[in-house]
Amino acid sequence: MNDMFERMKEDKRYNAVVRLSFCSLFVIAALVYIFINSLENKALIEKYGNLLYEKMGVEKFLIDDSVDSIYKYTVKLNDKEIIYVRDVDSGVEKITKKYDDVEYSYVYLNKTYYTSEGDNLVKTTLNDIYDILPYRYFNVEVINSYIEMVKELDSNYIVYLKDIIPSYEGEEYITFKFEDEKMNIDYTNLLKIDQENVENCTMILEYSGKDEDERE
Repeated sequence: MNDMFERMKEDKRYNAVVRLSFCSLFVIAALVYIFINSLENKALIEKYGNLLYEKMGVEKFLIDDSVDSIYKYTVKLNDKEIIYVRDVDSGVEKITKKYDDVEYSYVYLNKTYYTSEGDNLVKTTLNDIYDILPYRYFNVEVINSYIEMVKELDSNYIVYLKDIIPSYEGEEYITFKFEDEKMNIDYTNLLKIDQENVENCTMILEYSGKDEDERE
């Protein structure tokens, strides 16, 4: 090594060759590092990029349930149609259910559900109100959790059942279609797990925040 440095001092041409060799090795090492790093970044992008993009894209569809709002659910279950309207105002929730041309009225007050019978309120339960389709299918918090898991498939937003039910091993999914303050959810495959006779189950959810003049 000492001989090399001595020769570099005495031979300018040799000095130039050595310096050029070191520079070349540095450039090659830098290129190798950049290449390897780019492969790792590409792998990370392929693994997480689409999910991150999708989550950023659908965040605007999350429902803000922290404000007073009106929610309308139109459910088609096989040959039945059920319409629910939830009017949430300052902790009080008024619910109407229309089924077979009959309308039922309910109130959620002081953490208790009541059915309206004339001028009287009689205690009832969620199971009585949501007797045809379980409440979890209407629950805004649950729906938001599904939206946070969506993936894009053929221009549709889907959530795989295996992401909802850890023990599920199939490739079936539920489908979301989004519009302004409105979404269409196809629950068919999810409901079939509990009810084999289900042929189709779709929901149109419309929602809007209440203006000051709409508040009681």
